[in-house]
Amino acid sequence: MKAHCDILSDKLEHERLAFESEIKAIRRDTEQFCQVERIHKEALLKYDKKMKENSYSRNENRTDTEGNK
Repeated sequence: MKAHCDILSDKLEHERLAFESEIKAIRRDTEQFCQVERIHKEALLKYDKKMKENSYSRNENRTDTEGNK
């Protein structure tokens, strides 16, 4: 009976370690996803800012050329 309990205990410990390993992998993947998401958001903000600057610059040039006619 004790041997049977030891076998079950070992199996349970093995499953616990495997489960903890899976949790760590999920946490790592989640952190990586969040980091990529943050980088993507920053890139979109930079792109949006650049597009607004370019739009402002084009409007400024249009005003200058219209005023010089």
